Amino acid sequence: MKKIFFHSSPFSIAKTKVTGGLLNGCIYPKASSISDLKASFAQTGNKGSKGNMVHSEAPLKLFTHNLSRSCIGNLVHAHESMKDDFSNYIKSNFDLIILSMANFIRKNQDHRKIVDALKQVEIPIVLFSAGLQNRLTSVVNLSESTIELLRILDEKALLFSVR
Repeated sequence: MKKIFFHSSPFSIAKTKVTGGLLNGCIYPKASSISDLKASFAQTGNKGSKGNMVHSEAPLKLFTHNLSRSCIGNLVHAHESMKDDFSNYIKSNFDLIILSMANFIRKNQDHRKIVDALKQVEIPIVLFSAGLQNRLTSVVNLSESTIELLRILDEKALLFSVR
């Protein structure tokens, strides 16, 4: 079974009231009723897009993974906190990274931090739910870091799924 680092938006986890360090909340439990979904939705930060619940939660439930050796995290935060040890840490602990990055292709976005982290990643990547925020008339509207991110993902991603 795969050891997966799920780089997911904060919408995939319940907000925690516990403070300290690099703590995150917990994953929402499986929903079996509309009232269960409403409880999860009440916790999300982006009320305008119910799709965030789907693209953020779906990978955690779709991909078979080793529960005790996989995690939900943020690659940028890990990269910033581990510095030179980041590449070895990722390679030593995980077999795959799943990125959930819906609507990241949009003008005026700065993706420099995720680009810097992904440059050091030496394990396979799966990009889940890539999409445009708004219609683009030209790639000229995209920042250099967004174009670089697309190039890195084109090179490194085993699967590039779109929304």
